[in-house]
Amino acid sequence: MDDLFQALVPQEKQIIVALSGGADSMALTHMLATQSEVAVHAVTVDHGLRTESADEAKKVGELIAKFPRIKHVILQWQGDKPEAAIQEEARFARYDLLKTYALKHKIKLIFVGHHQDDQAETFLMRLSKGSGLDGLAGMAETQDMGGDITLVRPLLNYTHQELVKYCQDNKLEWVEDPTNKNDKYLRPRLRAARKVLEKEGLTSKRLSVTAQRLSRAKTALNEVTDRLFNQATLTKETVKFDYQTWISQPEEIRVRLVLQAFSHLREAIYAPRMESVENLVSAMGQAKTKLRRTLGGCIVEVAPKKGYISLALEPKKPSFKG
Repeated sequence: MDDLFQALVPQEKQIIVALSGGADSMALTHMLATQSEVAVHAVTVDHGLRTESADEAKKVGELIAKFPRIKHVILQWQGDKPEAAIQEEARFARYDLLKTYALKHKIKLIFVGHHQDDQAETFLMRLSKGSGLDGLAGMAETQDMGGDITLVRPLLNYTHQELVKYCQDNKLEWVEDPTNKNDKYLRPRLRAARKVLEKEGLTSKRLSVTAQRLSRAKTALNEVTDRLFNQATLTKETVKFDYQTWISQPEEIRVRLVLQAFSHLREAIYAPRMESVENLVSAMGQAKTKLRRTLGGCIVEVAPKKGYISLALEPKKPSFKG
């Protein structure tokens, strides 16, 4: 944590730490509060998914009351809760609340307590869903959240047990979240399965190292993609590639260029499913005459004879008032 901490924190007057109350986030909050002179906003999100969650959030505030330069804030996930994919939706809501709070208070850094075991579980979760290289590259130490806000994960080289020991050594109390042991959810099931995997050599450390190596490959591919993408003709509503430049690239780079075009045109909206993009890129590469497709709100044109490939936003349909 030290190198990342020293590189980022001294430049700021205040930071946010996401504090669930578990041993991991409690250890991180204590480190941030005691190893710097920066003001720490410890933000606990009450998702409202259990009747006791409000009381637990207040309890977390009591546990850190004597930390130096600390301000405890409870944010609530309001509105109806989804019945499906509840943990994923709760995660989206949590980050949205953290970012909104950061923007309101002009804070640029949000620290979270993800650790080596989380990295291993994330790798296995994404592997089970058939993720490609980018997904298996795992969580990065820093991540741009937009709005000049950076998400920081300084504990990726620490195991959960090391963070528990830190809490014990510093006489810190923490709160156990019962959902972490509820096998209704995928992450707890994988956590239990890891005991078997570790006997076969698939330890958290090895999975984390694999994710780091994939991340290195991802960075290299992104650099090539960025360089080629910057050669395209860009407007807010269109991306136009030189056909020969695009077609001469390996398929992985072609896919990444198309994904980056979607990202450029659609901004914060999620890209189409990878399988759909791969099928599109395959058709684009095989086209001998003009090809026109639509995907994800964009019109894709391949014109080999005219020497271009373009992606453009679909025109908005007029709304009629009757």
